[in-house]
Amino acid sequence: MQEQAKSALAHINAEFSPFIVSGFSFTLGDEWQGLLKDLSLSYEILWELRRHFVAGEFHAGIGYGEITTSIGPIHEMDGPAFYRARDAINESKASGYGVVMRSGRAELDEIVNPIIRLMESSRDRMTARQQDVIRIYEETKSMAAAAARIGVSKQSVSKILRAARWNEIVEARKAIGRLIKFFIDCDLERRCFVNH
Repeated sequence: MQEQAKSALAHINAEFSPFIVSGFSFTLGDEWQGLLKDLSLSYEILWELRRHFVAGEFHAGIGYGEITTSIGPIHEMDGPAFYRARDAINESKASGYGVVMRSGRAELDEIVNPIIRLMESSRDRMTARQQDVIRIYEETKSMAAAAARIGVSKQSVSKILRAARWNEIVEARKAIGRLIKFFIDCDLERRCFVNH
């Protein structure tokens, strides 16, 4: 699992390098952290990481906030972003939810976390076959290439993706990113929130 995780983190650091401030790396035992420029990519990156973990429990916490130290290696930084990420990972482990976000904005967390829970439960309900086909389809980016690699027809791949609700999952992943971006942009502009 450790080698699988190292390979996955290296892949993420390469694939998303334009959006990473400090690369994903191990900090404590089997825990890892990374710092992003764009919070709206956080769940997409976690989804991509999950593609590399075919077995075992997966818990992740997303934190948003200030960094109170200079930017450097991940283990040398500190600030509210890290405290919220720690709170989120602890909640993820205690609640059994795979991923939890703590942004410091209740309005955002109350909208995004239920969608994330729905996404995680949808993934958990997929059969091993569905997960395998989706993983290969995401790697090849082509239904025909996935079918050839698996040794089935393109129609079979299409049927498996439909049964797993793949199109809806992709739409929801994009929606999570758009919601996060909207709330963060509004927060920065200080014009979109109403006290209630």
